[in-house]
Amino acid sequence: MTKAIVAIYDDIVVAQQVIEDLVKSGVPGITINLITNDSHNQYSRYLDKGYTSRNEAIRAGDGVGAAVVGGLTGTLAELTALTISGIGLSLAAGPMTPSLIEGNTGIIGTLVGSGVTETEASYYAEGIRRGGTLISIQSSNVPQAEDIMNRYGAINIHERVNLWRQTGWTGFDAQPSESADTSISESAINRKTSAIPVRKRTTVRPTSPSAKKESEYFK
Repeated sequence: MTKAIVAIYDDIVVAQQVIEDLVKSGVPGITINLITNDSHNQYSRYLDKGYTSRNEAIRAGDGVGAAVVGGLTGTLAELTALTISGIGLSLAAGPMTPSLIEGNTGIIGTLVGSGVTETEASYYAEGIRRGGTLISIQSSNVPQAEDIMNRYGAINIHERVNLWRQTGWTGFDAQPSESADTSISESAINRKTSAIPVRKRTTVRPTSPSAKKESEYFK
């Protein structure tokens, strides 16, 4: 029995630290999903430069963007630059990436397929659009994984949504207008929100072709 654990962070450097700690705890890097907004091409441009480690990227003198890409490249499954409807240029890695590339289900459908409710999928999608970095894993050692992911201050997505609504947000738009602001600064919001336990969902694997999947979503 495993649980899907999902969290989103304001800072990709912090998300990278979470990933490194997860891997150190025994979570295989190829099973960790990452989706981050890269609307300014801060990270995607380094994908074809052959960085294989964070130290090499730092020695190259290319700054935070290169260091992040270098570190993630050495930890996760292949990083992919892609355009996500409603978000724009993004960086993704992990088992969810093929669904995003194919584009049949979009970001909402991809997140729902990973174990997130449709409502919260729209919240996380908006968080990514506004510059956040999402991490999700399937884990059988939930207490340890949650401790690591909470340790670095996962966004309280419900508090964040309430603040967005105060400024007129009505929901994630997978087809935003050309005038939509897709680079909204979250600096003021960051100071107002607190960390809460990340979201999790229980999945019981079928034991036979006729068995039904039993699942329960915990808030």
